[in-house]
Amino acid sequence: MEAAAASFGPDLVLASVSTPTVDHDLDVLKNLKEHTGARIGAYGVHATYFAKNLVGSGALDLVIHHEPEGAAKEMTRKPPEEVGGVSYRANGEVVTNPPGKEYDPEDLPFPAWDLLDMRHYRLPVSCS
Repeated sequence: MEAAAASFGPDLVLASVSTPTVDHDLDVLKNLKEHTGARIGAYGVHATYFAKNLVGSGALDLVIHHEPEGAAKEMTRKPPEEVGGVSYRANGEVVTNPPGKEYDPEDLPFPAWDLLDMRHYRLPVSCS
């Protein structure tokens, strides 16, 4: 996985983390950070409520609070300092920005699942 990620060369990696798998999730993300040099971020309920600990651990560069879609899109064009609802490290401290714009889920387009090779994803629940 590391070689594939390094050859892809991402600038930003965002992943959902959950309470039952957080230790494994952080190990994988830390490994990706070491092999790609990408900024590494997490989102999800666990990340939202334990953002300070997760960012402070050094495994992550940032955490997106609550719903990640809007902030994730902004993170592709802006540094974390300019994105609402994000926690990140600055000068050895964990900083949390004020909440960003809330998005109405109805405003988001339906995912183009046909464009993804789903063999590269592990989904805990699948409708197919």
